[in-house]
Amino acid sequence: MTNIQKHLENQHKRQKDVAEIIKLKKDKDLVLDINIKKQLKTKINIQQCMIRNKGDHLHNTRVLKMKRGELLLSRRRQGDFNSDCYGSCPQCLEWIILRDNYSQHKKTCPSDGQSSLSDALVQNLIIKGNIQVSQCKEKFFQSCIMMK
Repeated sequence: MTNIQKHLENQHKRQKDVAEIIKLKKDKDLVLDINIKKQLKTKINIQQCMIRNKGDHLHNTRVLKMKRGELLLSRRRQGDFNSDCYGSCPQCLEWIILRDNYSQHKKTCPSDGQSSLSDALVQNLIIKGNIQVSQCKEKFFQSCIMMK
């Protein structure tokens, strides 16, 4: 889709997140106060960004699982492309170069929550299938047994 927001509002208007955006847009049109309009516009933009990131994230995880297709990224580095460098922000799910850009991204992340770079990297290794959750649990329990 070339205009994802129109697509969402037309095809997915019954979904909770999209319905909330539609309601906010109607509210914004009814409000006369400029400051409240700005606040509503900001809130709409953040929610639209979060929905777009969620869709891109779902697409990218399918691409990685099938090992076929194109990753949807907010920015792509010049030069050689290596998909292993990219991963999603744990809060907003935007795909970025984690090691280089995560600390900068946290400043403008549309989500309220914050994670450390190490948390983000581990979560992305799990998403990409490089770490199995059950393996982590087994290693944790084995280390606890050895400590006794």
